[in-house]
Amino acid sequence: MGEVPADLEARQQRLTKTPKRGEVVRLDPRDDLGSVRVRLEQTTRSPVYLVVPPGLSCLRTELGIRLLYRQARALGREVIIVSRDPTIRELAQESGFQVRRSLLSESNPSADALSLPELSLAFARKLAGDLVGIVQFELPRWWLLISIGLLGGIFLLVYLPQARVILTPRGQPVEAAVSVTARRGATGVDTEKAVIPARVITAETDLTQTVRIAAGQPIAAQDRDRARTAVLDRAREQAMALLWQVKAPNDQIFPQTVRVNLVSEDFDRRLGEQAPTLTLKARVRVEALAFDAQQANQVVRSALARQVPAGQQLGDQIETRPGGLVSADEDSVVFEMFARGVAFDRVDPERVRSMVRGRSVGDATRLISENFELAEGPVVEVYGSPLGRLPAMGNRIEVQVRQPTLPPAPR
Repeated sequence: MGEVPADLEARQQRLTKTPKRGEVVRLDPRDDLGSVRVRLEQTTRSPVYLVVPPGLSCLRTELGIRLLYRQARALGREVIIVSRDPTIRELAQESGFQVRRSLLSESNPSADALSLPELSLAFARKLAGDLVGIVQFELPRWWLLISIGLLGGIFLLVYLPQARVILTPRGQPVEAAVSVTARRGATGVDTEKAVIPARVITAETDLTQTVRIAAGQPIAAQDRDRARTAVLDRAREQAMALLWQVKAPNDQIFPQTVRVNLVSEDFDRRLGEQAPTLTLKARVRVEALAFDAQQANQVVRSALARQVPAGQQLGDQIETRPGGLVSADEDSVVFEMFARGVAFDRVDPERVRSMVRGRSVGDATRLISENFELAEGPVVEVYGSPLGRLPAMGNRIEVQVRQPTLPPAPR
C-alpha cells in the first residue's frame, strides 16, 4: 500500500476516538523494533496503546514480540497491543501483553466469538476503509454509516438492475448454384473447385432365368445370350435396392452410374441339345459411384457464403437441394446443387451495451432503431431498477441478436 500523506494521517487521528487516558502510538508498516523502541521512549503517559498495522513483519514472530515486551518493561511502560491482525494479537497475549482488536473495542477483545453488531461494524469499517483507501486507521461511526449508505446506493443503482435487449436485424435472401464433381481418387473436399471424393460400392446377388426354346430347335448360342440379357435386366431393376443395403447413411447414388456384370454362370443344357427350355443360374455384381451428401452440402454452403455482402453474415437457416445430373462416367459424376439463405448486418453486443447503458427504455429503443436496420422494433426489458433505467454497468445488460427468418422459396 502506498504512503499515507501526513495531513491525511493528521485528519484521521482527529477523527479517531482516543481512549480517555494514556497515549496512542500508531506504527507504520515500515517500522522495525528499533523505531518502535524510539517511539515508546517518546511517550509520557501510561498505558500506551500501540496500534500495529496488519502484517507488520517485526511483530509477527514470537522473538519480535518477546523483545518488544522486554523493551516495554525496561522503559516502565504499560503497553496494550491494538491490531486487527489475529496472529499479532495471539503472540502478544501469549507474551503477557494486553491486546485489543481496535481502540473502540472492549477491554477483552481477544475473545474469538464476536457479536453480530461487532461483525457488522467490522465489515462496514472494511468497506469504508477500501472506499477512502485507508485500511490501517480507525473511522468514526457516522462516517461508516455514510459509507454504508453510499455503498448501498451504488449497489441499488449499479449492480441490482438488470436489462435485456432483443434485436432482429433486417435480412436479405442470398442464393447460390454450383456444379459439384464427385471423383474417384479425390482425397478431400475442395470447396473452391467444387470437388468431393467418390467411391465405388458393390453388391452381389444370385439370379435364375429360364428362356423357352423353339420347338424342334437345338439350343444355340443366341439362346444363352437371351438368358444372359434377361438376367442382367433383372439385376438392373434390383440394383438400387441392392446398393441401398450396403451404402453408408450419407451416401447418395445416381442411377445413371449403376453397372451390372456377370460374375459366374451355369446353364442346365449344352449347346446343340434339344430341350423346350434353357435355365441359367448366375451370380451378378452390381456397382455404382457413391458420394457423401454432406460433403456436397458443404460445397454449396461455401458457395453461398461467398455471395454474402461485406459487413454482413449468413444466418444459420440454410436450405440446400440437389439438382439434375450433368454427366457421369466410370470415375466421376457431375451434378448440380442449389442453396439459399438469408444475410444480415453484424451486430456487436458491446456496441449495443455502450449505447443504451444508464438510459431510459424510450431513449434506448430510439437509439437502437436509429443505428441499426431491424426487421422489427427492438425489445428492451428492465428488471429491478428503482428509476426504471437500464443499468450503468454494461455487464448487467444481456443483448440477444435473433436471426431473421428465411422467406419461403419462390414458386
